[in-house]
Amino acid sequence: MPLTPSRIARLDHIAPRLRALFAAIAMVTLAGVATSPASAQFGGRGGFAQAFQPDIMQRDVTLMTSSLGLEEWQRPIVEALLQDYMSNFNTGVEALKDRMKVASEDAGKIAKSNGGDAVLEKIMAPLNSWRTEKAQMLDKFMSDLKSQLGPQQLERWPSFERALRRERLLPDGDLSGESVDLFAVLTRMQLTPAEQDAVKQPLAAYELMLDEALVTRTSSMAVLDRELSDAMTSMNYERGADIQDKVMVVRIGVRSANDAGIELLAAALGDRGDEFRTRALEAGYPDVFRPHPVMILMQQAYA
Repeated sequence: MPLTPSRIARLDHIAPRLRALFAAIAMVTLAGVATSPASAQFGGRGGFAQAFQPDIMQRDVTLMTSSLGLEEWQRPIVEALLQDYMSNFNTGVEALKDRMKVASEDAGKIAKSNGGDAVLEKIMAPLNSWRTEKAQMLDKFMSDLKSQLGPQQLERWPSFERALRRERLLPDGDLSGESVDLFAVLTRMQLTPAEQDAVKQPLAAYELMLDEALVTRTSSMAVLDRELSDAMTSMNYERGADIQDKVMVVRIGVRSANDAGIELLAAALGDRGDEFRTRALEAGYPDVFRPHPVMILMQQAYA
């Protein structure tokens, strides 16, 4: 691709971010920090920071109970499975920090002779390996949980998986409108039984549409994280810019699913459709649709 003036400007903007991300990775090995503003800017929240966050948490037990209809006798079993998962996860994170610290020390020794490429490759190797281990931990937990369910509960499994993905993945948006929770917006509206029936079908359609977008974003980001590691290793800023474009595409896909869901549900709610649309847009695009506090004060002053 030719280096046009606009593209050169974009590369100049991204290059410092790559260097900052490299510095952030090195800092993690020393301070155990689980977040990286640089990585969030360059590749989104789905990459570096999430490597240090569990995929299943204690709060998810409530979701499991309601979505799967767990019996009282099943809850202690689920709690035990979760405790085992968290123990393995915490052990894995500590081991990762140790491996990254060793890798950082080794990278420092080879930096003089081999340069930045070898240094970054050395540091990123433990993180890339851990991502695979972490995914396997989640798969094992889900498999163990599923083995404890009865026939009727297994029928609810696909719906539970979608709800869990929303719980885990929806907050990871970087764009306005990407993380809005339309289920929560509907809950806050306290719909009547008739309104609940009216939105049942469009809500089911939106749930499937959003889930597909979230799955696409997650699978794409897994690939893009690897490509970002390669771009960092080679200090290829132009390649990094291309990856950022791809990240933007999958994020827009989630936002588009939410935007479509807003219109579907607003149409189904009839007289309360405008109220729902306003609430949803304020939640998803607060900078645009939510009144600024100063404006509210001015309106109150002139009232």
